[in-house]
Amino acid sequence: MDLHMPVMDGLEATAAIRAQESRGAGGPRLPIFALTASAMPEERAACLQAGMDEVLTKPINREALQALLARWFA
Repeated sequence: MDLHMPVMDGLEATAAIRAQESRGAGGPRLPIFALTASAMPEERAACLQAGMDEVLTKPINREALQALLARWFA
């Protein structure tokens, strides 16, 4: 999830997805991963509080991405 999208930012989009899931839309919980250029602890906390599952910072490190995918899609 990109945090800085033009119409709805990633925090708002994640909150909307989680709200829809909580209303019983069916299906498994969608894993949401933040993608941001900011490595600030406050931004990471905001992402997790909004319902995101992981936070990756840009530039993306191949090993970090592979580890994240292995944790979630083993």
